[in-house]
Amino acid sequence: IREKWYPELNKNVWYAFSMMIPDDYVYMYPKQIFFQTHTGRGPNVYFQLDREQFKINILTEEGVTTTLYEIGELPKGVWLDFAINAVWSADDDGKLYVYMDRKRILRHRGPTIDIDTQIYGRGPFAKFGIYRSHLFRWESEEPHPTQVLYFDEYRRGYEARDIDIREHEGD
Repeated sequence: IREKWYPELNKNVWYAFSMMIPDDYVYMYPKQIFFQTHTGRGPNVYFQLDREQFKINILTEEGVTTTLYEIGELPKGVWLDFAINAVWSADDDGKLYVYMDRKRILRHRGPTIDIDTQIYGRGPFAKFGIYRSHLFRWESEEPHPTQVLYFDEYRRGYEARDIDIREHEGD
């Protein structure tokens, strides 16, 4: 799912969503991306499952991961609540804080977008769902497994209260 909303640059922005990995989920290589912010030319941040490992990539050069954070394994069969606080900037005032179940799992300070996006003048849009990239690296003779992830309660805004589930009735 792709959202057609472009946040302002150099301003705090918040995103939140819930996700569940089913108990029967089959991890595979290459990576599966489940959330990303995208400039239209390419992603600038993406959350990936690389086999069992959850990783967060930041791309401040087009098509190049400039910072990679290895977070660890995510549990299956439970809902995980993610919150993201970002400042989209090609300069040192950028930030990306990621929370899972109200616990901060990432604190990144520094550029979060490339210079061309900064010049263009608007922040990236959000996308979520399963995106399986680099399938040419699939090494098995077996067909790719069917994969399902569950998503719920996507929210975004400029203040933390904009993503607080207690402030919204849903639709």
